[in-house]
Amino acid sequence: MKSRRRSLVDEVLKGLGKKVDFAEDASEYLNRNRSFSAPYQISHASLFYTIHPGVFAPDLFEDTFFFMDVIPWRLSGSFLEIGCGAGLISIKAALKNYDRVLATDISQAAINNCIANVRLHSLESIVETRESDVFSNIDPREKFDQIFWNLPFIWTDKEPDDDLEATLYDLHYRGLKSFLRAAREHANPEADILLGFSDSSGQTEAVNVLADEQGFAIRTVAEKCFDDGFNLQLLKFE
Repeated sequence: MKSRRRSLVDEVLKGLGKKVDFAEDASEYLNRNRSFSAPYQISHASLFYTIHPGVFAPDLFEDTFFFMDVIPWRLSGSFLEIGCGAGLISIKAALKNYDRVLATDISQAAINNCIANVRLHSLESIVETRESDVFSNIDPREKFDQIFWNLPFIWTDKEPDDDLEATLYDLHYRGLKSFLRAAREHANPEADILLGFSDSSGQTEAVNVLADEQGFAIRTVAEKCFDDGFNLQLLKFE
């Protein structure tokens, strides 16, 4: 049974060179993101944030604000964000009265930006920042009530050129595989394991197969279809 499942995974992943709607638009957005040469401010839900050059710009892409609004926030608990970027989602968790928030990112520029926003909102006692490639710098003994990652949706067979490009492209879906292999290890009983995804630019079949390989069932918690046809989904892995 395991060998049959493994062959199915291999078969699906071999076919990932196919074009996915909106994936080709990513380079245009990245170029606009790279054009920012100085920090600037944005606002969402009456709160202000600073965005640094070289960090994923939430105002250029629709996903950060959508996920901030639809994550099933708890009244308390612990929250882990993989790929925190400028830190908006982790800051919202802290403002929701979570006891502990760990914001991680592979990019030191993103970590510095997150720290700046944590200080801006005086949340240093709640939000810890840490450089980490998925779970690589998180101790197995660290457990959380909610784990969230706004996944780099787009499968690629080319190594991203820089950390900014890695916010959109996941080489051979290695990041996704690492997340699914280790997520349970860091989840408290009854924890929410959540992924931000887009079936407009991501490979849905591959996500389904990789989740099944790790024994996960996927449930769509929230979805939004934009006027241009772009879709976003908040997925829960159970």
